[in-house]
Amino acid sequence: MRNAFENEGLIYVPSVNQWYPPSLCLWSSPVPVEGRVVIGSDYPEALTDFFLTFLRISPATLRTLVEALKSLGESRSSVESIKEMIKAINRKDPERQDLESLATCNVLPIRRHVSHGSITLGNLQETFAIIDNTKLSAIFQDHVDLLDFSLEEVHELAPFLGGLGLQSKYLSQLYTTQTLCDENGTADERLTRKFTDRAYEILRIAVSHRTPKASRSLYDRLLASSILKTDRISTTHTLHHTNGDTTGPIHGNTGPVHIRNQENGWQIFVPTLRFNRELCYKIHLPEALAKAIEIPPISCREHISLVLNNSISFINDFLETVGIGQVPGIEVFPRRLVDDSDGEEEEEEEGVVATREGTSRVVANEFFGTSQVSRISVAMSEGGSTPPSNISSPQLFFEPEPDNIPNMPIQGIIGNVDAYTQLLSHVIRLARQTSLPQSTFPAAPGNGQYLLGYDHQAAFGVRVLDQMRHDSKIGAAGELFVYEILLKTLEPFFGVGNWRSTMRQLVTVHPNYRGMASWDEPETSDIVYTDTNSHLTRLLIRLGYLDVIWNESEPEYFIEVKTTTGNCADRFFMSYNQYNMMQAKALRPGHTSPQIYLICRVYNLGKDSMNLKIYVDPEAHRQRGALLFAANWTVRAAPEQRIRS
Repeated sequence: MRNAFENEGLIYVPSVNQWYPPSLCLWSSPVPVEGRVVIGSDYPEALTDFFLTFLRISPATLRTLVEALKSLGESRSSVESIKEMIKAINRKDPERQDLESLATCNVLPIRRHVSHGSITLGNLQETFAIIDNTKLSAIFQDHVDLLDFSLEEVHELAPFLGGLGLQSKYLSQLYTTQTLCDENGTADERLTRKFTDRAYEILRIAVSHRTPKASRSLYDRLLASSILKTDRISTTHTLHHTNGDTTGPIHGNTGPVHIRNQENGWQIFVPTLRFNRELCYKIHLPEALAKAIEIPPISCREHISLVLNNSISFINDFLETVGIGQVPGIEVFPRRLVDDSDGEEEEEEEGVVATREGTSRVVANEFFGTSQVSRISVAMSEGGSTPPSNISSPQLFFEPEPDNIPNMPIQGIIGNVDAYTQLLSHVIRLARQTSLPQSTFPAAPGNGQYLLGYDHQAAFGVRVLDQMRHDSKIGAAGELFVYEILLKTLEPFFGVGNWRSTMRQLVTVHPNYRGMASWDEPETSDIVYTDTNSHLTRLLIRLGYLDVIWNESEPEYFIEVKTTTGNCADRFFMSYNQYNMMQAKALRPGHTSPQIYLICRVYNLGKDSMNLKIYVDPEAHRQRGALLFAANWTVRAAPEQRIRS
């Protein structure tokens, strides 16, 4: 009978008033497919099994859509139809092997700079760039062909572009810059002394990041360096394409910093105006120093920035906290300790005043394990006594000295929206490839490659300048990771109404979540879910977290997400209210309960090895020593050999 349907074209499609064989029919499709007809909406649900099982008419598969895209390219269809098909393929999370057949096909909409922005179809082998940075696109848009997708669309299309292997065509990957200063500048003794007083701390960062330069000679070079002010720094911008082509150089009138090699040290040219110089010291000089020292600028820029812009008394505690060690065999040159409040001339510019909200007081620096007394700012919760919930680190930050409060654009403090959106796209992609782990699955160490284009400071901002927002953006990204995993696992029983954290508003910069309303009701946990039909509970039984006595239970889950860019073993922070909830909802062995409290520990945020570890009933983990709680609200996982059975 199936052959009769095929040979005689016995499927009638009322919407087009024609008859078709099953081979030309699709049950459903997100976009029109040339040469195929979609019939699912023309027939009642009762006949679904007949069409899908007996006649073997399926919804449009990833392979079907890829073949349809090839056909659109061959027939030179409209750019809009090509884009719609690409987005439909992207929603199916394609991998490299799924898209191999597109390697030589003209299916990419490319905006041609030589023909005043006209759009034609091209292929992977052509010379073009992809917009992942709006500032770079503004520089190069009249000089290079660009894939005709906006920055937001590029973030959304990460699976498709990655499947085609196009990461190497992102502007940020192709871009290099060179600076030049055509004068000798004006030497500034005060800025030079402040720099050389921090030479050993910069050396510590360099050695910890495995610089190839010899420690002694590098330290001598840093000590012999000088800072000069100038307004004559120029910049050239160049794209180096993977096929050997270049775009540029394009000359810019101004540059933020220039480092000139001398026989013994560096001459470091910085802007004359204080406003521009502070931005230089926060972002551009740390990057330039990292390149000169030959260490990765992305991973160490924030460390160098904090060394350059804070008092000596703060720097040592900070470096110890982030794991930057001393340098054996180096005798530290005595510091001259420039007083930041004296000697800086008033300059002829309109000042920009930055203010900081918060409560300043003197406390013992117990968090860092020293007896030193420091001036810090504490962002208090409403009650004024406990750290707020739903963050991955304490609400505690050192307040910069008054002269170091930055006059810089707000994106330099809170992070760049584009970079954070790109990170969220990676988080969504990784979450859709991740399943809830087995209870016995060991957490991976902090290895793995950093995600393409990942820049911690650009994504989250400078922590010491706005710790609350920095940590909240990390926390929101981790919550998104868990939410996407649960959505994939529990849909249609789980949705945005279960995400009950005020931090979720931070992810609305991403196109997938732009319409999501903020959570304005009282928080209990980051995610709250009543397990309709016991879907999550049965899964947790199979994964080894719950006993079989829970098999038909439908408990309410209170899920707390704790996120770090580091290892799973790094400590996290639990508020007083969270601790009380953990104890109140502790499970009794051999009994079920109407409520379950669990912690999802998200780790390696910013790396391709991002994952999570689950602690169902963390109070039980505490009692058997698997989670170690300290008096300063910190929690960390115990080494495996120390856990009591």
